[in-house]
Amino acid sequence: MTPDTGTQPRRHPSDATLLAHAAGTLGKAHRLVVEIHAESCSDCQGAIRAAERVGGLLLDELPPTAITTGALELCLTRLETNERLPSSRGPERSTSHDEAWSALLKGGVVLPPELQKLRPRRIRRLAPGILHATLFSDRDGRLHVIRVSPNVALPRHSHPAGLELTYVMAGSFHDESGRYQAGDVGEQPDCDGSDRAHSVRADPGGDCICILATAGRLRFENLLPRMLQPVLPF
Repeated sequence: MTPDTGTQPRRHPSDATLLAHAAGTLGKAHRLVVEIHAESCSDCQGAIRAAERVGGLLLDELPPTAITTGALELCLTRLETNERLPSSRGPERSTSHDEAWSALLKGGVVLPPELQKLRPRRIRRLAPGILHATLFSDRDGRLHVIRVSPNVALPRHSHPAGLELTYVMAGSFHDESGRYQAGDVGEQPDCDGSDRAHSVRADPGGDCICILATAGRLRFENLLPRMLQPVLPF
């Protein structure tokens, strides 16, 4: 369940990111952020469906290609195997799983369904007012959850290694591009250089809780976070 703010989100993934999602080229971390946002955003739902329809039409225009011998039998065998697999719901969540989320989501924040099977790893206080845990990482990126106290700022940084998507679960933050509230997505493209660096600060009024998808390492402008980066998750 996504945040119920009573209105449509105002900040969205870019058209390029929505197209990449529809084409299946986003990594798992970034794809999850788009899916969580799209659940409460009819505009992005429509954009993704339109992109998928265009992709289907383009496929229809391609000349037919002969399939390999035995492809149908292999497909049917896999379907039959999947039917025998246990339910995808998996085992009941452990107490440690629920306790980990409770430590991060204080204040009655509802956990989106896409994240309910993920267990926060090693909850850490990165700095006064900044609580962090990694949800998972793979070769395409990493998914984080971060809770930032009101008026606390993250170190100024840029993204030389790849795309960053930030979904706001609760509270709000602002940077040079404006303010982001619950349900919104902030996007920082693959870009090196101080001209595209940004400074994120949580707004007053309550903790800002976000899900972040990152690719590679950030580039911090200040010396102290650069020195600490080997032990940081970004």
